[in-house]
Amino acid sequence: MARRRAPEISLMECVMPARLVSKTEQLREAMALGDHHAALKIAARFQRLGELRDPIQRGWAALTNRQFYIDIKQDPDQLVTEGIAAIKAYLS
Repeated sequence: MARRRAPEISLMECVMPARLVSKTEQLREAMALGDHHAALKIAARFQRLGELRDPIQRGWAALTNRQFYIDIKQDPDQLVTEGIAAIKAYLS
């Protein structure tokens, strides 16, 4: 029985990805796919969001700590919706 050989791959192909993707590109892709969980996770870590910072971070916090926001009488779904709207404003 003949053994299969592994394909020849250079060291640089192993170390470096084929194309570097910026966080903004990842954010655009997540929004295009409708993956709001990933989009809020990515955007909440951006440093320069200006006035959009608070709604995005609150949206991410409400998504990950839903019960806390219910306990303090805030609607987590509304906060997530506001965060998504802020991301759309950021990308436009």
